[in-house]
Amino acid sequence: MEKTTLGLPKKMYAVMIFLSGILGVLPMLLVSGYTLLKESDEKLKVSAKRVFVIYVSTMLFAQMILLVPEFINILGDTVSLLKGSLNIPYISNICHIAADALALAKDAVLVILAFGAFRQKDFDLKLMKKVDENI
Repeated sequence: MEKTTLGLPKKMYAVMIFLSGILGVLPMLLVSGYTLLKESDEKLKVSAKRVFVIYVSTMLFAQMILLVPEFINILGDTVSLLKGSLNIPYISNICHIAADALALAKDAVLVILAFGAFRQKDFDLKLMKKVDENI
């Protein structure tokens, strides 16, 4: 069984890479950064890139979703200056639910990829292949 520079089996290290994305930004950055800098196996490097892209893209998209209520508040303040009224009562709750659903979907994708790495099965994700080619 092939081992990494840390002495872990490669498939367990690949699982650790994917599950680090669930634990948060610091573990993901530490594990992905170490993998990209120290490991020589290309599959592990591709896994680290995938976790990074999935984590950062979902985090940015969730932040954009959470900006919607702020823009509506600014618009409402502007309308109130003109003696008008703009009130959308549940927009903040809806945006928070959407951001939480996106985070849950990110975690589900990372768990599926971790199971695939444990079984040493590479999922044919067309979007991820385009990302792999561009990074």
